[in-house]
Amino acid sequence: MTSTADGKVKSDIMTAQRGGKTVCPASRFQQMVSGKYKLRILWGLHNGWRRYSEIKKGLLTGNAESEEMAPRVLSRELKTLVTMGMVERKDHQRAR
Repeated sequence: MTSTADGKVKSDIMTAQRGGKTVCPASRFQQMVSGKYKLRILWGLHNGWRRYSEIKKGLLTGNAESEEMAPRVLSRELKTLVTMGMVERKDHQRAR
């Protein structure tokens, strides 16, 4: 943090300038993981690579705190996470 001439405190590390406005990177991250299931999916992948069937088996069944996830929703959310660059997709059919 640095102080400006007018006495305001400015954080150089955690902010970015876009269109003349200061944007917090945490708000961008919050937008990226917003929704019901993205954090559940990311948590399901935190230990490394999983095949779709493994992800599906682990995430489609709801528990006491969460409801069941439909397969089409899982597929859509995974595609969104791939597009954002948060998850990498590997085609096992072509890897052989």
